[in-house]
Amino acid sequence: MLLPILLLACSPAADTGDSAEEEEVVIPDAAVCEPAVVEFDGNADPRVGDLWSFWLTCDGVLQMGASRVSVEPATAGLIEDGASTPEITWQEAGEATLYVQTGRFKGERIVTVAP
Repeated sequence: MLLPILLLACSPAADTGDSAEEEEVVIPDAAVCEPAVVEFDGNADPRVGDLWSFWLTCDGVLQMGASRVSVEPATAGLIEDGASTPEITWQEAGEATLYVQTGRFKGERIVTVAP
């Protein structure tokens, strides 16, 4: 019974003229990064036993946050996630592909590891 009385006591807000027209904001469906690049710190021509630190960049900007990383074939290298950036120690000679995903951005780097 009290609610109808309270509703009657409230009058509509007066238009003070201070409100600006709402702007239409265009939000992209998804940010696109072509290509996302796997950058690394280590020997550019790695050999078995070499260590790389690696990370993902998009248009030259470091992508920060949790990353999903893998190498194919899985025997090509040993990945350690404990450092501030992931690290891989190359374990097997041959061609390998290093995959990194940070957020929605994915990149890969094909690497030839020498014996």
